[in-house]
Amino acid sequence: MNRIHVYIDGTWLFNQCGKDRTLSQYVESEYFFIDFNKLNSAIEKHIHQSSGISPQPGGQRWYYTSIITNIPDRDADGNSLDWLKSLSYSKKQTVLAAQRAGYDTSGVFEVPFKPWMPKQIERKLFQEKMVDTSLVARMVLSSILYPQDFHVVVTGDLDMIPAISLVVPEYLEKVVLFTTDPRQWDPNMQQTSKKLTDYNFRYGPFYLDEMVSEILQGNFVYTCDHPTCSIVFARRNEIPLGEKPYCSIHLRTRPARRLNV
Repeated sequence: MNRIHVYIDGTWLFNQCGKDRTLSQYVESEYFFIDFNKLNSAIEKHIHQSSGISPQPGGQRWYYTSIITNIPDRDADGNSLDWLKSLSYSKKQTVLAAQRAGYDTSGVFEVPFKPWMPKQIERKLFQEKMVDTSLVARMVLSSILYPQDFHVVVTGDLDMIPAISLVVPEYLEKVVLFTTDPRQWDPNMQQTSKKLTDYNFRYGPFYLDEMVSEILQGNFVYTCDHPTCSIVFARRNEIPLGEKPYCSIHLRTRPARRLNV
């Protein structure tokens, strides 16, 4: 039926939007705020352009992540845990944004706080295996039930692909990967020796960092017109016709207008 089913590894995507991470490096603000409705449109557009097939409506969308709950004010050493509370709050807001765009968030797990968690998170050793296994299970089931549809996974975790391939032999035909350029990946986050080049997907992979302006939240999205800048930014109001779009830095340093006298 050529519908599109989308499975988002929300933990991975959230991290790519964080400060000094893959997607945020391309925008004006410290963090990248993704518009999930725009992401849906971008996925449909790129699949259509790549396959020549017009996707049909009716596909399902799932968002998977975990959120730590019941966080105390301080850890066992007396250090403030405000940063962890802020992290959990931001994750909740992202989940709500995904919900508003039509994503099923039944795969969002609430994980009670444990004293060992802060150090594991700071060291990037905290693993969310229930997120990975739940996403893979859903994707495998849907691939079997709807073999003629597109199945889009948004992740940078290639550990999922071997698990899918064991159950869905034709997965390279069915699965479409939306990720970030592998040169941006943190090798410490990969648990497998597999590389993206080991997989010959029929469609894609597609890189989110090449569609930043398509998926950034905001009414009016622009790319800075300064010759040394390509920062993407959003404005609530449209820049008047005839004015060049400048990011906030180059807006202050652009040449002054000449007045006709």
